[in-house]
Amino acid sequence: MTTGAAPQARPDATMALVDELLLHRGESAYAVAARNPHPGAARVALVGLVVAGLVLGVAAAEHRATRPAASADRAGLVEAVQARSRSVDTERAELARLRAGIAALRASPAPSAVPSPDPAAAAAAGLAALRGPGVAVTVDDPADRSAPRVEDRDLQLVVDGLWAAGATGVAVDGNRLTSLTAIRTAGSAVLVGYRAVSPPYTVLATGPAALRSRFVAGAGGALLSELADAYGVRWSARSRSSVALPAATASLRVASPGPTR
Repeated sequence: MTTGAAPQARPDATMALVDELLLHRGESAYAVAARNPHPGAARVALVGLVVAGLVLGVAAAEHRATRPAASADRAGLVEAVQARSRSVDTERAELARLRAGIAALRASPAPSAVPSPDPAAAAAAGLAALRGPGVAVTVDDPADRSAPRVEDRDLQLVVDGLWAAGATGVAVDGNRLTSLTAIRTAGSAVLVGYRAVSPPYTVLATGPAALRSRFVAGAGGALLSELADAYGVRWSARSRSSVALPAATASLRVASPGPTR
C-alpha cells in the first residue's frame, strides 16, 4: 500500500475565510441597525417637545399677567395728559384775562394829577412836616483835631438807633430823612440827601416819651459811648417836649404810561 503525503492547504484559504466572516458580520450589523433605530433619539425628541411646550406655556402666562399692569399704566398716562391739558387751558384763560386788562389800562387816559397822600402817611414817609415830643442828639468831632472825625457811617448808626428806639421821624441838621435819603461822605464832607452838613451834627427825632432812654440804652447810645471812650467824640442826648421836623424836599416819583404801540 502506498502511503502518500496529505495534501497541503492553500495559504490564501485562511484569509478568504476571515474576509468572508468580516463581510457577513458588517452587513448584518447594518441590517440590524436599519431594522431597529436607536431608542434614545425618540426619547430626546420627546423631551425637547415637552420643554418647548413648557416654555411657550410660561411665556403665555406671563403675557396674560402683565396685560392688566400695562393697561393700568396707560390709563394713568391718559389721565395725566388730560389733567395737564385742563391746567394749560386754565392758564391760557388767565393769560387772556390779563392781556385784556393791560389793553384796557393802555386805552384809559392818564390821570391829570397825582392824588394827595393821606396826611398821616405823608408825615410817616417824611413828605409832611411833623411836630411832637422827641429827643435831640448832638454829635461833635473830638477836641483833638488829630483824632479821627465823625464819619457818615457813625451818623447812619445813630439814625438807625433812633428808629430802633421808636422814632416816628428823624432829621439831621434840618434835613428830613425818608426812605430815599442817603448819608454819605464826599471827600472830607458828610452829605445828607446830597446836602453837606458840618459838625456839631444835630439829629432831631420825634417819638414816645421813652425815646431818649431807649436810644441811650440801645445800639445808638452804645456806639456813641464807644466813640467817646476810644477817640474823644463828644455827644449828648436830651429829651424835648416839642420837636419840629420839616417836610422832606424830595418829591414823589410817579410812573406814567408810555406811548401806545
